[in-house]
Amino acid sequence: MRAAKRLVLRLSVLATVATVATAACATGTTEPPLTSSAVLEVQYVNFAWFPTWKGFVIDSAGGVYSFDLAGKQWAVADPEHPTRAELAAKYASGRTLVRTLPASEARELFALVREAAAGSVTSPVNRCADAGYLTYSAYQATAGERSERILLRAEGDEIRDNRASAARQLARRLASLGLMTPIEGCQPEAG
Repeated sequence: MRAAKRLVLRLSVLATVATVATAACATGTTEPPLTSSAVLEVQYVNFAWFPTWKGFVIDSAGGVYSFDLAGKQWAVADPEHPTRAELAAKYASGRTLVRTLPASEARELFALVREAAAGSVTSPVNRCADAGYLTYSAYQATAGERSERILLRAEGDEIRDNRASAARQLARRLASLGLMTPIEGCQPEAG
């Protein structure tokens, strides 16, 4: 009985993958596989001077997609635990495949997510005003349709860091991809 259930599940997954692949080929787009166990995100949000909400998402296959909400806020009930459909809607806005990371690099990045999830996040330190927020995050699938946000680093108006060494390493690696310009001059003073 269990073997039959596993076979049905495998066939269902294969059918879903085939449907998504066929739709992607038919429309000429490449959908980020948001049903994977995790995605990585670099985003910039600022509503002080000009409404801005844009960024990049990296899927487990190494696809790097840009997204741009065109100044609109992300309509989500719980930003720390969004549904996969809410994430898909966010990343579909102005989505463009900008590059693909080598499979080995993608595996190295995603291998750090589990340990990063165990890290605690520092209290916010206010340093800038009206600079906005540049955040490095991971979204990890949880039971059901929800995902859990893992904050790796935030800089700008408030600075927060995940204390896990894997989170710090992952944030540095995401920053080194050069997807977004760091917010300069907003680091807390050494004390």
